[in-house]
Amino acid sequence: MLLILPTDTLFGIFSFFSDVNLEKIFILKLRVKEKKLCKYMTLSLFKKEYKTSLDASILNYILRNYSKKTFLIPTSKSCEYTTNQGYEGIRIINIGIFKKLCKTRPLYGTSANISGDQNNSYSQIKSKFKFFFKSIIKKIKFSKLPTLVHSTIEKLSLENNKLIINTIRD
Repeated sequence: MLLILPTDTLFGIFSFFSDVNLEKIFILKLRVKEKKLCKYMTLSLFKKEYKTSLDASILNYILRNYSKKTFLIPTSKSCEYTTNQGYEGIRIINIGIFKKLCKTRPLYGTSANISGDQNNSYSQIKSKFKFFFKSIIKKIKFSKLPTLVHSTIEKLSLENNKLIINTIRD
């Protein structure tokens, strides 16, 4: 099942990990496979999943600066949907519905628009994906609507044991 949910920045299309559902996201958005999906998780799940696998300087930087940011972090894992050249994208979303859905596993997703289009309001998303909304989206009352501004993307790496931060999108 796919979900359209508000984040702290945009509305997004999400699913728990399933080849079928992640393929649906690419098809729905008309997205090329080279543009990877991001892992969305709560702060507590992030700490649990990455505490031992990330360098301490990267981990601490993320814990201090996660609000409205997407981080590209080094990984030794490989996944056709989420990893690219040794990096994976993660977002920490510590709000409402994500706290309920991501207690034990992350959601995978991206912004709820056609790839390359502008960010969409809730009514634009409903109109653009109306066939999708009718079939699986339940009416959710949003406590706070997103800002409709993309998150900042920062690529984090280590060079000579020093944290390097490259801002890709501000």
